[in-house]
Amino acid sequence: MTKANGTEPTTPLYEAIDPDALEDLYQHASPTVSFDYIGYRVTVFPDQTVTVSELNT
Repeated sequence: MTKANGTEPTTPLYEAIDPDALEDLYQHASPTVSFDYIGYRVTVFPDQTVTVSELNT
């Protein structure tokens, strides 16, 4: 995610989560993984599609 609401995030996604750990999850299983990032809920599904939705404030 480069910009959210027209602004650049102060912390890049790869610093907020461990991409190697996420990849490792998919090497051993097919989970649905969700995490919050700069006011959004990011969900990665077993088929590795990704959805991004705004968190309710």
